[in-house]
Amino acid sequence: METNDILETLSEEEKKLLSKIENRIKEKFDAAREAKFDELNQDQPLDFSQKHPEVIEPVHIGKNPHEIRVSMTIEISEVDEKGYLKETKEMIKKNYHIPVPAQKDYNTYVQKFTSRFQQKLTETCQETFTKQEYDG
Repeated sequence: METNDILETLSEEEKKLLSKIENRIKEKFDAAREAKFDELNQDQPLDFSQKHPEVIEPVHIGKNPHEIRVSMTIEISEVDEKGYLKETKEMIKKNYHIPVPAQKDYNTYVQKFTSRFQQKLTETCQETFTKQEYDG
């Protein structure tokens, strides 16, 4: 039975009660989102996937009009002796939310984030692995 069909069978009193329940759920959700935002340091991304791994749809969790959402999946792949892909394992899957301050151009923030991310990723690889380790 479709939702609209069910709604048509409800009395006015039941519809009013349903509306109150929907409003209460929305208020609770908004309050939870507000509390989560208050925990968030404006300069730090929030790893939303760590605290809410069950949430798979994108959500907007902050007060600001724009957020940068970053989904990161780290996989490890293995090849056989002939160089063919043998196996791929997902190691990490995280979602980050980075608030963009109100009245700011989000395009600038995305460009800064991307540039900084690439720079730090390169630096981290260089610090972590030597050329000898890469070459075997």
